[in-house]
Amino acid sequence: MFTVLVLKPIPSFSQESTFKTADSYFSIEKLGNVYSKDDLNSVFSGLDYCGMLNPKLSYTITLDDSSIVRIHSINQINEINIAPSCQRETDLVEEARWLIKEGILIKMVEAKHSK
Repeated sequence: MFTVLVLKPIPSFSQESTFKTADSYFSIEKLGNVYSKDDLNSVFSGLDYCGMLNPKLSYTITLDDSSIVRIHSINQINEINIAPSCQRETDLVEEARWLIKEGILIKMVEAKHSK
C-alpha cells in the first residue's frame, strides 16, 4: 500500500470568517520527543481552520513524535463568528498520521486503489 501526503499549508486565515486568535482553535495536550511547544504553536497558530472544525466534537491530531494537539469544536469556540462555508456539516474524527516538515503540517493518508 502507498501513502499519500496531503499538505496543510500555513496561509492566513480564511477571508470568509472573522477570527480572533488561532489559539482559540487548538490546545497542546502532550509534547512528543521531536517538536517543541514553540514548534507546535507556530504551526497550529498559522493554520487556516476553514473546513477543519467539527460542529460539536473536538478531536485530536497525533503527530509522528507522539505529540497530541486538540482541535476544538465550533461549540467550544462559540465566541468566534465562523462562516457557514467553513464549518463541517457533521462531526468527523480523522484517522491519520501527521508530521511537521519545514513548518508545514502534513497529513499522511493511506491511498485507496481502484481496480
